[in-house]
Amino acid sequence: MPSALAGFGYVDALRDVFTAGGPHTDAAPTEQQKRRFTALYPKE
Repeated sequence: MPSALAGFGYVDALRDVFTAGGPHTDAAPTEQQKRRFTALYPKE
């Protein structure tokens, strides 16, 4: 899981070691997906 400190940087480093690399985009949840998750799993 990405952290607030490095994001996906550690996964990008692993990807560069084991693959030829190349352009990619990081997947991240939309605001609507975040709201749905917090509704399904309340903090309490």
